[in-house]
Amino acid sequence: MDGAKDIPYVDAAFDVNLDAPDIEINYQLTCRFFFENDVDPPAPAEATEFMRDYGVSYALGYVNAALASDSSAFRVRNYAIPVLALNDVKSLVTSNESDTDTPG
Repeated sequence: MDGAKDIPYVDAAFDVNLDAPDIEINYQLTCRFFFENDVDPPAPAEATEFMRDYGVSYALGYVNAALASDSSAFRVRNYAIPVLALNDVKSLVTSNESDTDTPG
């Protein structure tokens, strides 16, 4: 992507653990969300709102896909993140000035 170094972004990290009788899994996921139409990084409050409205659901979709794949690969019962847990995860999103950055 030409000029990508100047595009503001927000990084988000997720650490998801499953400790079940038949399998133990730890996923560490980092997502980078680019704000291509902006010149400056989003304000912390805007980044927090974006993560709560879109980012968490997007990232946990990857985790659910990995859980489905690994459950099948290891021939254990299917696991997924409960739908109601999404709101719990969204409530953990905090605003932090260092969470937004423009590469330099």
